[in-house]
Amino acid sequence: MENTYQNEIDRINYGKNKSVIARLGNIISVMQKIGLTAGLVFISIAILVTFSAIRISLYARKKEFDIMRLVGASNLYIKIPSIFEGMFYGFFAALIAIFFIAAVAYGGIPVAQGVMAKNEMVGFYLSNLWKISLIVLFAGLFIGLISSMISIRKYLKI
Repeated sequence: MENTYQNEIDRINYGKNKSVIARLGNIISVMQKIGLTAGLVFISIAILVTFSAIRISLYARKKEFDIMRLVGASNLYIKIPSIFEGMFYGFFAALIAIFFIAAVAYGGIPVAQGVMAKNEMVGFYLSNLWKISLIVLFAGLFIGLISSMISIRKYLKI
């Protein structure tokens, strides 16, 4: 059972391709670092954009917050609408991101045809669609939550 493919292998030439394999490994390592850095930059930008949008919303409702304080509203009662607003922004941003992920996966098939088989790319995306969508959705909600908490803390000083 061990040697079922032994007759199909003509030769092993790892020694000849060792430098190519090492270069490919280095390229993959650099691309992973670039991807991680770009991801962190995009997350930071998303937090700043959501932070700014919520801050503008808080500024527009400043008189409303003052009136709520005068009538004795708790800090939590004042914060909750802004927190939900941030999560709302994160949710819809995640839906847009999921749409773009699908567009890139299906649109990138002609570009990646020489490197990767079409069925593999589509199959990978479809088999992991729910996982990818849930991760992006929870990340969007979390980023919206964090940015709204930052803006509430900085602007309202509650």
